[in-house]
Amino acid sequence: MCIRKGKRLTAKVLLLLSTEQAASVVLATARNLPFLVKKDTQDEMLPCLAEPCSLLVGRLPSSALTELLQQLTGPPQSGGPASHFSSILQNKFGLTLFYMILSQGERLQSSEAASELVEGDRWTELVFAVTRELLNVPEASLAKPSYTPSNLLALFSQYVDRQTLNVLESKLQLSAKPR
Repeated sequence: MCIRKGKRLTAKVLLLLSTEQAASVVLATARNLPFLVKKDTQDEMLPCLAEPCSLLVGRLPSSALTELLQQLTGPPQSGGPASHFSSILQNKFGLTLFYMILSQGERLQSSEAASELVEGDRWTELVFAVTRELLNVPEASLAKPSYTPSNLLALFSQYVDRQTLNVLESKLQLSAKPR
């Protein structure tokens, strides 16, 4: 994943792996994303992983989705948690992956599988934590994602008051219009 060919190969291989195997690869990618972002500054090839990751995230069970969000936002090996998550939000692929995870979480909450996702307080705690972090990150430092799911406002509206939701909507440019 540190070289251009490796990122392209990973994007192709993700489509061929079983869900469990692909989930392991994406979890490792999420865990090491700040490092991969630093290595990707010249190539800018990480966005090629967006589509295969999107297909995988759509198939993940709620427990794996929660773990993926935790890996993406979890504390790095060195430095504070804020520096880890902030670097992810400043990368096009990182922000796109983050949006994909939240969007799928919202879909699961809206479906019959909601009880499984809501039963574990980890998901709720993680969404509260990322919401606080999103509110602290300057708008100018946020990357432009490959796409913005339309259901993110619905997700955030379950966790924050109307005023905070308006701030998030303007900061993340989460309106009804697609990007």
